[in-house]
Amino acid sequence: MKPFIGYFQIIQTGFTSFIIQITTMFLLIIHNQLFLHYGNELYVSSFGVIRYGITVFRMITMGFAGGAQPILSYNFGANLIDRKNKIAKRGYYFTIGFAFIYMLIFYLFPAQIAKLFTHDPNLIEMTKNAIYLMMYALPFAAYNIFTATYFQSIGHTKKAVFITSSRVLLFVLPLAAILPNVLGVNGIYLIIPFSEIGAFFISLGVRIYHLKHIKRYFTLS
Repeated sequence: MKPFIGYFQIIQTGFTSFIIQITTMFLLIIHNQLFLHYGNELYVSSFGVIRYGITVFRMITMGFAGGAQPILSYNFGANLIDRKNKIAKRGYYFTIGFAFIYMLIFYLFPAQIAKLFTHDPNLIEMTKNAIYLMMYALPFAAYNIFTATYFQSIGHTKKAVFITSSRVLLFVLPLAAILPNVLGVNGIYLIIPFSEIGAFFISLGVRIYHLKHIKRYFTLS
């Protein structure tokens, strides 16, 4: 049974990354279907351009978080809590700082970025509009990604899975049913930023509770 327990622990630890990837796939499907229903193929194309940008951002951010993961795990396992907290704080500063820089590039050069993918003037305007409506979500997404990875690295898998799955279950699905009916196509673009902001407050609340619990535990011990 021991080997199977080891396999289960490996699967459990990596389950958060699986949830991140599978929810990204569902987001793509939901958005494409909504754009086809409320708009046309040009809206799908504009969203595709944004998705390329967001995918590159998420890969880099997850790379930053993944680089911090073994260091966080080691220090947590060695009960070096102050050191672990300092590393986590630096990780948050780095990933969120990168998110702001990445976001500013899109806001400063929306037309130039759109022209990398198309020369259709209508599609360029749609893509510029999508950038304005969506890209401010990146700092919130960076916080959510690093927080989930933080809990994954210290073995708190349930918290990590809750954070990653709450974005879709608590926010994306309800917003997908409400926003397009109220705001039309623009409401579809707003699903991602609103869901990331909602997930940010959940991540923040879970992390504050965790830090208070850890501080109380080590004070008592």
